[in-house]
Amino acid sequence: MYSNWFDFRQDEDIDNSLLFRDLMSLCRGDSKTDLYMQEGRFHISAVSNSANIRVPSNVHWHNKATICLMPTELTHYSIVEICKENNIVIDGGVFIGDLVHHKGTKGEWGHGIACKGAENVTIKNVICRECWGDGIDLVEGEYSSLTKTGTGNCRDIKLIRVNCLYNRRQGLSIEAAENVVVTDSEFAYTGRLGMTEPGAGIDIEPWCKNGLKINNILIQNCRVHSNLGTRDFACQPNLMYYDRNGNPADAPENGILVSDCRIGVLSVLWANGVEFRNCIVSELNRFSFVSDVSFIGCRINNNNSGASL
Repeated sequence: MYSNWFDFRQDEDIDNSLLFRDLMSLCRGDSKTDLYMQEGRFHISAVSNSANIRVPSNVHWHNKATICLMPTELTHYSIVEICKENNIVIDGGVFIGDLVHHKGTKGEWGHGIACKGAENVTIKNVICRECWGDGIDLVEGEYSSLTKTGTGNCRDIKLIRVNCLYNRRQGLSIEAAENVVVTDSEFAYTGRLGMTEPGAGIDIEPWCKNGLKINNILIQNCRVHSNLGTRDFACQPNLMYYDRNGNPADAPENGILVSDCRIGVLSVLWANGVEFRNCIVSELNRFSFVSDVSFIGCRINNNNSGASL
């Protein structure tokens, strides 16, 4: 499948959303489809609680394009959405949000790439920048606002050589995911063009209150720095379990390994089963309500947490 079969236009005032929808519709099927997206700078509009680029299962997207979101006042939207789909590769491309020209003031969920209950997804050689919310978000496939519960964690996700830069809320949020590998990537400058809390480069934190949300995470050889929030890397994977049970040791172990990373300000809370190995940390500013959290071969330049490590 080739994008130049379609009349994609690079004009800033041309909305290519319908063409992207048609392109993704043609890729849908049980067999693997290789999709080749041409070079160029293409603009699309936003869709409330969804995206105009919804990648179906069994697609390998070879992307050379820069895709820019037109300004919107919506609160919940994404440039790309992978919702309850599987067996997907996104290789290459730049995804630019509407942070600089956003029309509204509310909300924090305008993401670059949203994986919702997705399985067996690889995102590599990708830049997500200037988004109203997160550069990349890993979250449940379904969410009930009435019960504040989510179902369908993301599973088997790989982020390789991704750069999440100058986003508003986070570079990367891991809210409901298991078997995740993040390697050779950079998460930086969150909040520099406009910020809402937490303002981290990476935040491992559940959103919903039901069940185990975070399990078996590897973050390796990444740079997490220069974010405007109070921490560059926030790790609080058992937040909901601690609220309910009073002790992080009562929660299942998360199996999080952070290896060979350079981290600015690190915050570890409500965590059980986290290892930092061979990392350089500029500052540890919070370290509390934890169980089975270790630092092996790490250099921590400033321990302002008050904790004895």
